[in-house]
Amino acid sequence: APLARPDFIYARASSLDRPAVRAFAEASLTFAPALAEEVGMVPLLPETYALVRARLDARTEGSVFQDVRPGTSVGTVLTRAARPASP
Repeated sequence: APLARPDFIYARASSLDRPAVRAFAEASLTFAPALAEEVGMVPLLPETYALVRARLDARTEGSVFQDVRPGTSVGTVLTRAARPASP
């Protein structure tokens, strides 16, 4: 089986006020599935791209991938992060 790992792009929320940064982030999400397949990578599931877009639209900063066990899908991690915190 091939080795795999996700590729991440991080942008500070305040940087998204710059049109070029926002356009890059938007284009990255829009074209990532097709580009991934074109270069032989496996794209994320459409639901996962939707979770990423929600984080971008909400201008959510920071990673949710610290302390994540190897093999956990990106979609699983983002779904957990999107849930409201338990009291």
